[in-house]
Amino acid sequence: MAYGQASAESASQAGAVDQILFYPAVLWWHGLGPVLCVVLGIAALVWIRERTQGQRPDALQNKRLALGLVWLLGGLLILMLIPKRYPRLVAPLTPAVGLMIGAWVMNRARARWIVSISGTALLGWLAWTSYRPHPAPSLVEIVDPGCIQHWIRPPMDNDLGLHAASVALQARPEGRVWVEGAPEIPCAIQTTHPWAYHLDPFLRREGMDREVVILQEGDPRPEEPPSARLVWGQAPPDVEVPILNDGFQVLGESDVPSP
Repeated sequence: MAYGQASAESASQAGAVDQILFYPAVLWWHGLGPVLCVVLGIAALVWIRERTQGQRPDALQNKRLALGLVWLLGGLLILMLIPKRYPRLVAPLTPAVGLMIGAWVMNRARARWIVSISGTALLGWLAWTSYRPHPAPSLVEIVDPGCIQHWIRPPMDNDLGLHAASVALQARPEGRVWVEGAPEIPCAIQTTHPWAYHLDPFLRREGMDREVVILQEGDPRPEEPPSARLVWGQAPPDVEVPILNDGFQVLGESDVPSP
């Protein structure tokens, strides 16, 4: 109830039709991708045609199809009742499509070549979207106007200065680290937390167990002094991060300004 109330307060003002079509568009975009959506559509059309022609259904196959259908459509209905739209919420629904396609292929020797071809096409689609940007449909951006989260996206060969920060901190004494004035990361680069929140896990992966204190302008300074400070927005920076149009200085305990 609390989650529903909070999501209602931040819900999109898009029209009712856009709201209804949002999650099907997300499934087409990257929940399933166009390959699996097309295969599911073909399976549905063939299944409907066979039933209209009076072919006797297989009981086990029908049960699996019914389970997958209830799973998918029931899940979509539940998601539509939540005012706030999140693309990632369709993830638990995607296995239902595999169940439905698998049930349709059972005992169908002629349909298996479709699975082989679609499997190859699906691998090609995954490879393509892993190296080329795949923008979200306009409907998704209208309903979810914030930073669109991409499950698959091209690799980025820039660590936003995190490695340089870890190298600089290795030369400093053990102790807490202040991160001051760290920038947000633009949606076009990464749909993640601000830069400062990435430092702590990065340092731990580098074998440094440091307490990271995130400070913004106007925040009260902790009484315990730091062993090092990473101060963003000061010129000239010790480490430049061109992709963020910014940089930071690496300062020591003696550089802490008086209150």
